[in-house]
Amino acid sequence: MASRYQTTRLLETNACTGEREFFVHEDGSKTATIVNVQDREPILRLNQVNRNRREDGWKGDLHHVATIPMPLMFELQKSGIAYDQEEFRKWLNLPENQIFRSKPGRV
Repeated sequence: MASRYQTTRLLETNACTGEREFFVHEDGSKTATIVNVQDREPILRLNQVNRNRREDGWKGDLHHVATIPMPLMFELQKSGIAYDQEEFRKWLNLPENQIFRSKPGRV
């Protein structure tokens, strides 16, 4: 039985977003995959710092309420949530999504 090896090569790194793009090919296979990976930790730490620093009030017109990693934002766009203001607001207010919030309170 022939063993299969996987070849993985880093194609690109985006220093601004922390995204890395890899080429993945399994030997003996006729297909390859491009995989995007992003380290979410810096974004989540920044959101925590901003949450701790900002006031609870909603006085005024503009409020930075969230920073969302790009791969997740693409998923929200694909599902249609990002384009529906009410659905996006509900998504931002879900307890499991509070880690993406940079402002406390409800949107």
